[in-house]
Amino acid sequence: MFGARTQILILTAALSWGLTGCGCNEPVDEEPTPTPAPTPEPQYNRGYYLDMDADSQGRIWLAYQDRETTSLNVARGTGSPIEFEHFQVEGQGEVIGGLLTGNFDGGNYNSIAVDSSDRPHVVHWDRDADRLRYAVRTGDGWDTTNAATSGGQFAALGLIGGTDPIVSFYDGELVVAWKADGSWDDETVDAGEPGPEEIPADVGQFTDLLVASDGTVWIAYYDVANGDLKVASGGPGAWTVQVWASEGNVGTWPTLSEHGGDIYVLFQDVDNKDLVLGRWTGATLETEIVDEGDFVGADSSIAWIGDTAVVMYHDGVNNDALLAVDDGSGWVLSTHMADGAVGFFNTILASESGQLTWSCFDHTTTDIVFQRFSL
Repeated sequence: MFGARTQILILTAALSWGLTGCGCNEPVDEEPTPTPAPTPEPQYNRGYYLDMDADSQGRIWLAYQDRETTSLNVARGTGSPIEFEHFQVEGQGEVIGGLLTGNFDGGNYNSIAVDSSDRPHVVHWDRDADRLRYAVRTGDGWDTTNAATSGGQFAALGLIGGTDPIVSFYDGELVVAWKADGSWDDETVDAGEPGPEEIPADVGQFTDLLVASDGTVWIAYYDVANGDLKVASGGPGAWTVQVWASEGNVGTWPTLSEHGGDIYVLFQDVDNKDLVLGRWTGATLETEIVDEGDFVGADSSIAWIGDTAVVMYHDGVNNDALLAVDDGSGWVLSTHMADGAVGFFNTILASESGQLTWSCFDHTTTDIVFQRFSL
């Protein structure tokens, strides 16, 4: 039998075991293994205000802003698969003590068009000087000059006769600048009208310009004061200004196209945030809703494959690139790209074979998205 002292020792040991445990499941006192930080997306800071055109040789030309240097840059794409060579055209801001101080904030509101000799022409807005700049490729370099000395936001470029540049832009009103006989001239096309409740006149934002096959210049733009979609047609010194849509607040992000001898315009219904396509009959605009989703229709672009309309546009809720296709039987909508914040500054082109070429800006990587695909 156990003695009293032995029992006390056993009880003490049991209490000690119960209080401290065996230690076999206690964590080891070591430094925790750090969780690896996620690899950040590469940042390029290029592709803002992206625009695109193609030449007769199938080369792709992109105009964009390099945000690091606030410069206008142009990229030329060749080969298959396509590879791009990048050129800084103009706008390198002054750097003092390692900091960009400005003095030339270029590359804003780029617009590019390739002429019948495969030369790219580009316009852009110098924010610092508030002026519209123009550049044309000559040999291996660029000739640059002022196209206008005031304004230049929402610039849209076309080529009259396939050679002579003409630009619509915003300067509190709709202004057009054109080059003829080696020099630039400009004029106010629409000074606007005050809106309801004495809202000051403000017209000409979101301009888009189309030189039609018959040589007529068409300019679609937004009347901020009145909430209307307006269109000017004609040419320098001879413009007809019309309201094409005025029910509610409509007309942002217009995009013009020509198909089958008719003029079409994509635009956003501001009140409902819908994407709308209209066909101009010569007297009225026949419209249909392409997408009545939430906050859609910004940065739209349209191409035609035969009689099939192909539209790329931005989803403002999910920051996706959306695709709408209509072959005459109705619109088929899909999310074309959802990786990152994409679908900004869309441009889509169609070749004679039906191949589609698409570019946009990716806000996640701050870089250019470029893709070729078929339906």
